[in-house]
Amino acid sequence: AASDVYKRQLMPTIGTAMEFSNRDTFENYSYLGSGGEIWFANFGTTLFVKNWGLNFMYYIPVYQRLNDVQPENKNRVIAQLTYYFN
Repeated sequence: AASDVYKRQLMPTIGTAMEFSNRDTFENYSYLGSGGEIWFANFGTTLFVKNWGLNFMYYIPVYQRLNDVQPENKNRVIAQLTYYFN
């Protein structure tokens, strides 16, 4: 229907995210101060319009195990534009 063409929906979200990375390497040399693991708590919202989603998330680090000496991760905001195939 024509009224569905511009249908919008706002969906709040809450969850967890995890990042893991091995050490950086180049020509079989492993670099110190790289790699590790971090877990985040996150919350945000996604606006859906037709097949598009515009997402904004706020991430709060809750656990970090970084290799060697690295600066700790801070809170971050991530925005994402996604097209959904159906």
